[in-house]
Amino acid sequence: MEEYILTSFKYYATLLLLLLALPTRHTPITDSMFSTRGRKVLLSVHILLNSIWLGGIAIILLLNLSKIGVQNGDELYAINNSIFNLLDVVVINVAFGVIVTGLLFSLFTKWSFFDFYWVTIKWICLVALFVLIMFFLTPAINGMVAVSDVSRSEALTNPAYLHYQSSASLYSGLLLGLLMVLVALSVFKPGESERTCSRQNVGPFLL
Repeated sequence: MEEYILTSFKYYATLLLLLLALPTRHTPITDSMFSTRGRKVLLSVHILLNSIWLGGIAIILLLNLSKIGVQNGDELYAINNSIFNLLDVVVINVAFGVIVTGLLFSLFTKWSFFDFYWVTIKWICLVALFVLIMFFLTPAINGMVAVSDVSRSEALTNPAYLHYQSSASLYSGLLLGLLMVLVALSVFKPGESERTCSRQNVGPFLL
């Protein structure tokens, strides 16, 4: 329960940071607030964090699917506990870094929040990602760990555990798909002309 509260607190804090920052950008800000090297460093960190985030969600999905055919209760719990640790230690903390670097791009460069509609869509998707992880994936993974810790191999016939397990696969798959949508938006920048793109020295690859 204590770990679940800590996980939820991280998400609430990150979501609050995002919501507080959204209305703060009303006036144009030039890219001079970041040097060219500074923007490149920020972009590199942003891309690295997003890659880890995407990989973490993919591994959670693969680990959850790898339990098919597992009969040993200790092995089942070990896999579930690994999934929980990956979510709590890697995915959540990296997601916070993605938010922070994304906010820096939107607050202190020309990209803003609303000047480009594809950037706005990405922020909406990002909020959806956090809601999906916080209210759906995290409870499912916590449920898997809790039931398998107590019941071990008997969890394989426990309806509650089976529901948590299928939900975790569903939500992690949805998250992976949503992250791929963000990648596509960053690469293709729909609605933005090639001339406009060429004038931007460095822009957000992912949000």
